[in-house]
Amino acid sequence: MARLRDVLDRFRPTGTPGAPAVGGVPADRAADQAAELAGVFEILRDDEVRACEIRDQAAHTAEQRRADGVARAAAIVEQARRDGVALRARIVTEARAQAASEQEQAQEEAAREAAELRQRAEAVMPEYVARVRAELDVILRELGESA
Repeated sequence: MARLRDVLDRFRPTGTPGAPAVGGVPADRAADQAAELAGVFEILRDDEVRACEIRDQAAHTAEQRRADGVARAAAIVEQARRDGVALRARIVTEARAQAASEQEQAQEEAAREAAELRQRAEAVMPEYVARVRAELDVILRELGESA
């Protein structure tokens, strides 16, 4: 009669299927590994769930930060537009003030030049009037003699 050990040896895992070997069932390494790692995976299940929660929270935080960044960028752009309008208005005001100042200076310079020209004209006018009178006197005398 066969001993119990001999009967159980027939079910002992052997190598991969193929060439004949000592009697037994083919080894199922995948099942052995799965059974061996099942306990580890069971222990890690809570950690895996926690990791998923952390990833989801991180994705939510990232999306919220991105949305906040977009909102801040839009606010900065809007502020820049308002500042740009104010800056343009200030520059136009300054340019007009400078143009008015330059125009005033040009008018003052023109008035000074006109005054100087009048003074020179007044200084030489009597001499020119005297010359014209003398010429007219000569012309009138010549006309009077020829008549």
